[in-house]
Amino acid sequence: MNTINVIGNLTRDPEKKVTNNGDAVAVISLADNTSKEHVQYYSVFLYGKACDNVMKYTSKGDRVYVCGKLEISLNTYTDSTGKRRTNVSNTINASSIYFLSEKRDSEE
Repeated sequence: MNTINVIGNLTRDPEKKVTNNGDAVAVISLADNTSKEHVQYYSVFLYGKACDNVMKYTSKGDRVYVCGKLEISLNTYTDSTGKRRTNVSNTINASSIYFLSEKRDSEE
């Protein structure tokens, strides 16, 4: 079973996209900074009701707890100096999300 549970902060406001078949998906960028020496970054995809709630109730800096399936991709490329580099991409297809930040007062 390939599952992951991560607590982290959104590094930017959530972004809403639409798939080829018309389904809405929310994409958040999450920083897991439990270790002071190393911060791990994830792109998190949320669908259905979770998509709607993330778009409505979260913003940059909010703390969340995400459960889902981890996918790791390695992308190899050549930089401008001709050096070959590898970029690791961590993606989570979320099955659930919990909002840990306190509610903000709404603007009137």
